[in-house]
Amino acid sequence: MDTFTARVLSLILALSVMAGAALLVVRGEPPRATPPAPGPHDPAAAAPEPSRSPPRRQVATEEAPPPAGLLYKCRGSGGTAYRDQGCQPGEQVLAVTRPSPTGDPAAAQAELARLKARVAEMADERRAREAAAARAAPRRTTVAADNTARCEALLQEIAWIDGQLRQPHSASQGDWWTAQRKEKTDARFSLGC
Repeated sequence: MDTFTARVLSLILALSVMAGAALLVVRGEPPRATPPAPGPHDPAAAAPEPSRSPPRRQVATEEAPPPAGLLYKCRGSGGTAYRDQGCQPGEQVLAVTRPSPTGDPAAAQAELARLKARVAEMADERRAREAAAARAAPRRTTVAADNTARCEALLQEIAWIDGQLRQPHSASQGDWWTAQRKEKTDARFSLGC
């Protein structure tokens, strides 16, 4: 057998082992050993065991609704879910918990009042920030309008310098044009263009 065939066979064997392990995990149960078949020397196989009780008739009973206040942790095909009505058919119950009862009602009311006051305080702070931003916005637009003409002029100067740099020139002249271009670019940046 050549090495290529051996590699292919070992790869197929490894993949089949992994697929078998994955199926085992998905099913969630270990492989079962089959019981030995009853032989001719087995006395239990010769005579079936009689039933000791009459067959029971199975009655379809509805499950009682779960008591209120319970939380169910259910795992199904869609993942894990927390429910207050019990798990759906086909889901596995992982945990059932009863929420802790609230303590003193007066303390809960005081905490609620404190939280409402904090929310109102935060809303006032937000309104103050928005008002300050609204007052500052007209100044920014005025400054921006004043800078627009200067930004456009700087952009035209940079374009002219770029044109000069594309022309034949000496090294010292190129350095000077590059320094001028950097100054104009820095000025545009400082103006916020």
